[in-house]
Amino acid sequence: MLKLIHAACLMLIVNHLYAATPLNRMTSHVPGSRGTVLIFVSSMCPCTDQHKLEVRQLVSLTRSRGIGYYCVFSNIVESDARVGQFFKNVGWDMPYILDAEGTMAKRFGATHTPQVIVLNQEGKPVFRGPIDDSSKNLGRIEHAYLRDSVNRLLEGKDDTFVEVPPLGCWLVTVDDLKK
Repeated sequence: MLKLIHAACLMLIVNHLYAATPLNRMTSHVPGSRGTVLIFVSSMCPCTDQHKLEVRQLVSLTRSRGIGYYCVFSNIVESDARVGQFFKNVGWDMPYILDAEGTMAKRFGATHTPQVIVLNQEGKPVFRGPIDDSSKNLGRIEHAYLRDSVNRLLEGKDDTFVEVPPLGCWLVTVDDLKK
Protein backbone atom coordinates (compact mmCIF):
# COMPACT_ATOMS: atom_id res chain seq x y z
CA MET A 1 0.00 0.00 0.00
CA LEU A 2 2.85 2.36 0.84
CA LYS A 3 4.35 1.76 -2.65
CA LEU A 4 1.05 2.75 -4.25
CA ILE A 5 0.76 5.96 -2.19
CA HIS A 6 4.38 6.86 -2.99
CA ALA A 7 3.82 6.25 -6.72
CA ALA A 8 0.64 8.37 -6.69
CA CYS A 9 2.40 11.28 -4.95
CA LEU A 10 5.31 11.06 -7.36
CA MET A 11 2.91 11.10 -10.32
CA LEU A 12 1.15 14.25 -9.04
CA ILE A 13 4.44 16.09 -8.60
CA VAL A 14 5.79 15.03 -11.98
CA ASN A 15 2.56 15.86 -13.84
CA HIS A 16 2.70 19.37 -12.39
CA LEU A 17 6.25 19.83 -13.70
CA TYR A 18 5.49 18.77 -17.29
CA ALA A 19 2.70 20.63 -19.04
CA ALA A 20 3.04 19.69 -22.74
CA THR A 21 0.41 17.35 -24.19
CA PRO A 22 1.17 15.47 -27.41
CA LEU A 23 -1.46 15.24 -30.13
CA ASN A 24 -0.97 11.72 -31.49
CA ARG A 25 -2.11 9.41 -28.69
CA MET A 26 -3.54 6.05 -29.77
CA THR A 27 -5.32 3.33 -27.83
CA SER A 28 -3.80 0.51 -29.89
CA HIS A 29 -1.36 0.11 -32.76
CA VAL A 30 -2.37 -0.10 -36.41
CA PRO A 31 -0.01 -2.49 -38.19
CA GLY A 32 2.23 -1.14 -40.93
CA SER A 33 1.74 -2.80 -44.32
CA ARG A 34 5.13 -4.56 -44.01
CA GLY A 35 5.58 -4.60 -40.23
CA THR A 36 5.34 -2.67 -36.99
CA VAL A 37 7.88 -1.50 -34.42
CA LEU A 38 6.75 -1.02 -30.82
CA ILE A 39 9.33 0.97 -28.86
CA PHE A 40 8.75 0.59 -25.13
CA VAL A 41 10.10 3.77 -23.54
CA SER A 42 9.83 5.77 -20.36
CA SER A 43 9.79 9.51 -19.92
CA MET A 44 12.10 8.98 -16.93
CA CYS A 45 14.71 6.69 -18.54
CA PRO A 46 17.91 8.52 -19.55
CA CYS A 47 18.97 5.59 -21.77
CA THR A 48 16.63 6.62 -24.59
CA ASP A 49 18.57 9.81 -25.34
CA GLN A 50 21.50 7.99 -26.90
CA HIS A 51 19.13 6.28 -29.38
CA LYS A 52 17.16 9.31 -30.53
CA LEU A 53 19.16 9.93 -33.72
CA GLU A 54 19.24 6.25 -34.74
CA VAL A 55 15.46 5.91 -34.30
CA ARG A 56 14.71 9.22 -36.02
CA GLN A 57 16.83 8.19 -39.01
CA LEU A 58 15.34 4.70 -39.20
CA VAL A 59 11.77 6.06 -39.07
CA SER A 60 12.51 8.56 -41.86
CA LEU A 61 14.04 5.84 -44.06
CA THR A 62 11.48 3.07 -43.54
CA ARG A 63 8.07 4.50 -42.64
CA SER A 64 7.30 5.23 -46.30
CA ARG A 65 8.27 1.63 -47.10
CA GLY A 66 5.47 0.23 -44.91
CA ILE A 67 6.94 0.05 -41.40
CA GLY A 68 4.73 1.49 -38.67
CA TYR A 69 6.27 2.93 -35.49
CA TYR A 70 4.73 3.45 -32.04
CA CYS A 71 6.13 4.42 -28.69
CA VAL A 72 4.57 2.51 -25.82
CA PHE A 73 4.67 4.00 -22.31
CA SER A 74 3.96 1.27 -19.75
CA ASN A 75 5.63 2.65 -16.60
CA ILE A 76 3.22 3.49 -13.79
CA VAL A 77 4.19 7.16 -13.56
CA GLU A 78 3.49 8.04 -17.20
CA SER A 79 0.97 10.69 -18.24
CA ASP A 80 0.15 12.66 -21.38
CA ALA A 81 2.05 15.62 -19.96
CA ARG A 82 5.21 13.56 -19.34
CA VAL A 83 4.90 11.95 -22.76
CA GLY A 84 4.65 15.39 -24.36
CA GLN A 85 7.90 16.43 -22.72
CA PHE A 86 9.52 13.15 -23.82
CA PHE A 87 8.64 13.76 -27.48
CA LYS A 88 9.81 17.36 -27.22
CA ASN A 89 13.19 16.11 -25.97
CA VAL A 90 13.76 13.23 -28.43
CA GLY A 91 12.19 14.80 -31.53
CA TRP A 92 10.52 11.61 -32.74
CA ASP A 93 7.47 11.85 -34.98
CA MET A 94 5.30 8.85 -34.20
CA PRO A 95 2.09 8.03 -32.39
CA TYR A 96 2.18 6.68 -28.87
CA ILE A 97 0.20 4.37 -26.63
CA LEU A 98 -0.19 5.11 -22.92
CA ASP A 99 -0.26 1.57 -21.54
CA ALA A 100 -1.34 2.54 -18.03
CA GLU A 101 -2.11 -1.00 -16.90
CA GLY A 102 0.99 -2.52 -18.50
CA THR A 103 -1.07 -4.92 -20.61
CA MET A 104 0.98 -4.39 -23.77
CA ALA A 105 4.23 -4.79 -21.87
CA LYS A 106 2.96 -8.06 -20.44
CA ARG A 107 1.56 -9.27 -23.81
CA PHE A 108 4.81 -8.66 -25.67
CA GLY A 109 7.22 -9.48 -22.83
CA ALA A 110 8.75 -6.00 -22.52
CA THR A 111 10.75 -5.62 -19.31
CA HIS A 112 13.06 -2.66 -19.95
CA THR A 113 13.14 0.77 -21.59
CA PRO A 114 14.06 1.35 -24.28
CA GLN A 115 13.15 -2.07 -25.63
CA VAL A 116 11.70 -2.85 -29.04
CA ILE A 117 9.27 -5.46 -30.25
CA VAL A 118 9.19 -5.88 -34.02
CA LEU A 119 6.08 -7.46 -35.54
CA ASN A 120 5.80 -8.82 -39.07
CA GLN A 121 2.84 -7.91 -41.28
CA GLU A 122 0.76 -10.69 -39.69
CA GLY A 123 1.42 -9.22 -36.22
CA LYS A 124 3.75 -12.04 -35.17
CA PRO A 125 6.77 -10.94 -33.08
CA VAL A 126 10.05 -11.42 -34.95
CA PHE A 127 12.37 -9.48 -32.62
CA ARG A 128 12.50 -8.46 -28.96
CA GLY A 129 15.48 -6.61 -27.55
CA PRO A 130 17.41 -3.33 -27.41
CA ILE A 131 17.57 -0.75 -30.17
CA ASP A 132 21.33 -1.30 -30.41
CA ASP A 133 24.30 -2.02 -28.15
CA SER A 134 25.65 1.54 -27.88
CA SER A 135 24.96 1.74 -24.14
CA LYS A 136 27.59 -0.92 -23.43
CA ASN A 137 30.12 0.39 -25.98
CA LEU A 138 30.50 4.00 -24.85
CA GLY A 139 28.09 5.22 -27.54
CA ARG A 140 29.58 3.23 -30.41
CA ILE A 141 27.12 0.93 -32.21
CA GLU A 142 28.49 -2.52 -32.96
CA HIS A 143 25.10 -4.24 -33.35
CA ALA A 144 22.17 -2.22 -34.74
CA TYR A 145 19.52 -4.72 -33.62
CA LEU A 146 16.45 -2.68 -34.55
CA ARG A 147 17.85 -1.60 -37.92
CA ASP A 148 18.80 -5.20 -38.76
CA SER A 149 15.36 -6.47 -37.77
CA VAL A 150 13.56 -3.83 -39.84
CA ASN A 151 15.80 -4.63 -42.83
CA ARG A 152 14.88 -8.33 -42.47
CA LEU A 153 11.20 -7.34 -42.59
CA LEU A 154 11.73 -5.28 -45.72
CA GLU A 155 13.61 -8.17 -47.36
CA GLY A 156 10.79 -10.60 -46.51
CA LYS A 157 12.99 -12.57 -44.09
CA ASP A 158 10.63 -12.38 -41.12
CA ASP A 159 10.00 -16.03 -40.33
CA THR A 160 12.43 -16.42 -37.41
CA PHE A 161 12.05 -14.92 -33.93
CA VAL A 162 15.23 -13.32 -32.58
CA GLU A 163 15.64 -12.21 -28.98
CA VAL A 164 18.52 -10.23 -27.52
CA PRO A 165 18.79 -9.57 -23.75
CA PRO A 166 17.46 -6.10 -22.96
CA LEU A 167 19.58 -3.13 -21.90
CA GLY A 168 18.41 -0.01 -20.11
CA CYS A 169 16.06 0.81 -17.25
CA TRP A 170 13.58 -1.59 -15.69
CA LEU A 171 9.98 -1.14 -16.77
CA VAL A 172 7.73 -0.82 -13.69
CA THR A 173 4.08 -1.72 -14.24
CA VAL A 174 0.99 -1.85 -12.03
CA ASP A 175 1.57 -5.63 -11.63
CA ASP A 176 5.02 -4.94 -10.15
CA LEU A 177 3.39 -2.99 -7.30
CA LYS A 178 1.27 -6.01 -6.42
CA LYS A 179 4.32 -8.21 -5.84
